[in-house]
Amino acid sequence: MYQSQVAKLKDDISKEAEEKALLKEALVHMEERLHREKRVTRAIRQQKGASCQLTPSPVLPKPPALMGCALLFGEYDSATAKKGPRYLL
Repeated sequence: MYQSQVAKLKDDISKEAEEKALLKEALVHMEERLHREKRVTRAIRQQKGASCQLTPSPVLPKPPALMGCALLFGEYDSATAKKGPRYLL
């Protein structure tokens, strides 16, 4: 009886050691994958930043439909071009 308990404990210890080794290996692989993804994300962010610096975004004029509404409510003045809201009653 004593020898069977010792054998069972040895078997449990070896299974736990094997499981621990597999978990450690999986952790190492996940850390490597995380570092790769971080490098890729950083490279993409740097490329986007560089492309944004090279090509400034254009300032677009108001679409004609919105200009009509602004003219209707007296908000648009061609002389100042940034007049605040003024409601005509």
